[in-house]
Amino acid sequence: MDEMDQSVREETIERLILRDKILAGYATILAGAIGATVDRGNFRPLLIVPVLSVALCLLSIHHDTVLQYLHAYLKRKGIEWENSPELSRYKKGWSWTRLVAEVIVFCGGNVGALILNRDLALAACSQMLSSAAWWLGMLLTVISFAMLCWIRLVFRQAGHLPPAR
Repeated sequence: MDEMDQSVREETIERLILRDKILAGYATILAGAIGATVDRGNFRPLLIVPVLSVALCLLSIHHDTVLQYLHAYLKRKGIEWENSPELSRYKKGWSWTRLVAEVIVFCGGNVGALILNRDLALAACSQMLSSAAWWLGMLLTVISFAMLCWIRLVFRQAGHLPPAR
């Protein structure tokens, strides 16, 4: 393995660690936010959750995209890590399990925040700003879900993910 291959390997490992830290960090922030609002009985602050979610979802997708380019580089050089014996038994479901985990983390909290604030969906004009925040949260939740599914589809079509079985 030459110096460039070693550099790509180190970059891949670092991006995998960062991507997982994004998921773990967001889940921690979400748990803290839910705990703080449940104690007070005021769920309005949770409407910020979809905004934070879509931002961290984009960051996670950025890392996924760079990882796919690094993977394509290594594949071109004949280094195909997914054909290793260590990963062979996980190949069929690895991308789908990742997608499910990301949807649960990035969209599950949003859905919870929206359900807890559902009275704002059709709020009176006096709460128009809060109602707009609720609908923005709904839109951002749909966008997060669509982005996560779309990026998997793009990677699959590019041949970077194994087919689902």
